[in-house]
Order: sequence, then C-alpha cells, then structure tokens
Amino acid sequence: MQLFFRTFLLILTLINITSLKTYASSENMNFIIISNVNGDIISNFDVQQRQNIIQIFKINLSTEPSEIKKLLIEEILQKQFSNSRSYKLTDEEIRKNLEEFLESQKLTKISLINLLKDKGIEWSSFDNFLNSTALWKKSLIKSFAGKAILREDDLNLPPEKHLTRTIKGFDLSEIIIPFAEYGKPKSLLLANRLKLELNAGGNFGDAARRFSRSQSQMVGGKLGFIDERKLPKEIKEILSELSDTEIAGPITTKETVILFKLNKREKRQLKSNLDYLMEFIIVEEEKVNGIKSCNEAPSDIKESVLLSKLEGKQSKILRIAKKFEVNRLSETELIILCNSKIEGTTTQINNKKAKYFNDQMIAFSEKLMLKLYREAIIK
Repeated sequence: MQLFFRTFLLILTLINITSLKTYASSENMNFIIISNVNGDIISNFDVQQRQNIIQIFKINLSTEPSEIKKLLIEEILQKQFSNSRSYKLTDEEIRKNLEEFLESQKLTKISLINLLKDKGIEWSSFDNFLNSTALWKKSLIKSFAGKAILREDDLNLPPEKHLTRTIKGFDLSEIIIPFAEYGKPKSLLLANRLKLELNAGGNFGDAARRFSRSQSQMVGGKLGFIDERKLPKEIKEILSELSDTEIAGPITTKETVILFKLNKREKRQLKSNLDYLMEFIIVEEEKVNGIKSCNEAPSDIKESVLLSKLEGKQSKILRIAKKFEVNRLSETELIILCNSKIEGTTTQINNKKAKYFNDQMIAFSEKLMLKLYREAIIK
C-alpha cells in the first residue's frame, strides 16, 4: 500500500502545475485584505509572499495574483477541513518535507533561512507553502484510502480495450567531461573544441571513448531512447531546438561539462505488459446457467488462454464480459467467462493498483473541493 501512497503523492503534487511568470516587487506595499474564507483572511502580503517563493525557487506555478489568490483560498479550505478532522502533520513528517525540499534545491537549512531573510519572506509563509499540500494529501488518505483500493475481482478484469500509448523522446549520445580531471577552464575549452570538430564531421563515438568519463563511454556515448518527460526541463528545451545529428552544449553542471548528440527524434508505441489468463467454455444450449455450466464443465471442455493470444470475436467478448455471463459467439455457440486472472510481474501488477488508487484519490480530492467551495463563505 505504501507504493500507492508514494505514487499518489507525486501525481497529486503535479495537478496544479502551470506556466511560470514574473512578479513585481512588494517593498513598502500597503496591507490590504483581498479575501475572507470562512473567517480566515488573505491579504495582498500573503499573495506577494507566495509570488516571491515561487519565483525564487523556480517552481513551475503561475505567479498571476488571481491564480495565487485562488491557490491560497484552496489551501485555507483544505486546512480548515483538516483541522475539523484533527488531521495534523507530525514533527517527523514536517522534518522530512523540509529535508526533501533542501535536497531538491541543494540548500542547507542555514542557507535557506538566510535566503528567505534576504528576500523578505517570513518563515510562516514558507511553512504554509511547504506543508499545506502534504497536509491535504494526508487528510485525503485518512479520509478515503479505504475506498480507493482496487478490489481483487476488479484487479483480475482486463481493460475494455488493449491499452497503448505514444511517447515522444530522443535517441541521444553523450560526452561527459569531469572538471576534476583537467580543471574547469581546460574542460570547457576541450568541450568547445570537441563541439566544433564534431559538428564539422568528427566521429562522436570515437570522441566519447577517448574523452568521456560516463558509463556510456565504452559504447561510444550511446544512451539510446530517452522519454522526453524524464529529462530536466532545461535539457528538453535545448534538445527540442536541435536538428537530427546536431550537437548540443557545452552544458555545465557543478562538476562536469556535457555534450549531447541528438541522433534522432522518436515516437514509440507502448503497450501494457499485463496479460490476463481467461478461463471460458463454449456451449451450444440456448438456456444456460453460467455459474452451473462453469462449475460442472469437465476440464477438457474449459479453455484457459491468455487474452493476448485470443483473436476476433472471442477476444472482444471476453475483454468486457462479466464472470459467468453468457454471451453469444455465433448463431449456434455461446461463450461463458468462468474466471480471469491477471498475469504480470509484481511491479506491473502494483503499477495497475497504484494507477487505480491515484485516479480514485484525485477524484475524491476534486469532489471534496467542490463540496468545500459550495459550503464556504468566501468574500
């Protein structure tokens, strides 16, 4: 169950992501109440504080005042709901949230405190930003987790259609030069020289084997297909502007300089790796009791076939049939699903459970927010 919760937390965090915009300075601003949510106020100072936090930490959220106001209203409604149920974050949960944030931003607690102080951000504003989502997630899990678990019978039912999805990505090669080997100035000079030579027709694989220090060195720097969603935003933007076979970079990190070669853009069709063992019988009688027929059918009459191996009408019927349901296969034959059993690795099966859990929890969240808005007094 912990896997479902972790995945749900990640998906829920991404629900409200929008584009990043600029903000205005809040120095010497007059304090004005801009909203009242069941007695809790939101001021222009609260909006400005959140704008600054989003901008400083490069969080991919809108900083339009109207969007910030809407976000703060939602957070207040969520906090009021949590308080009404006595749901609170533990000290350990608060500490873990802070540690994860510091790690993601590559900050220490001291440097964070100094940064907030330098930018005029109060700790209470930062604390609301950091912990409000975590508290809402905890409240949802405590309220609805038991209703969001996929039942065993439903787990063993296949989707109505064979699931496929298209993903976009890049076929890449890389050269990674660490500063520790040549020093930063010489490493940057080397990377720029290599880029000129490679764009002029040099062999990228030979250069990678000679100069790169990544694990891909032995295969000429080849990384293969990379799903674009798994790339950092900055890298994705750089690659998106390249032509096939063009070299990107040099791209510097704290300890290395990197050259990427875009071998080609790709689209791939991904099919679900899960399969379902379908146990069924085919009979000719018109009036048939599905339960009795399945229970009394001799073993040589019952068929057990993976759904992926079935074709045509049998596959179409059994994919949507209910257990013991009698369906017409032809003018003279009836087909009855006696049982179905999911087939896949533990990870694949858990992924199906997690997706169902995520979808259910997001639906519960949206439904509850509508209820909270409907019952709230917002001025």
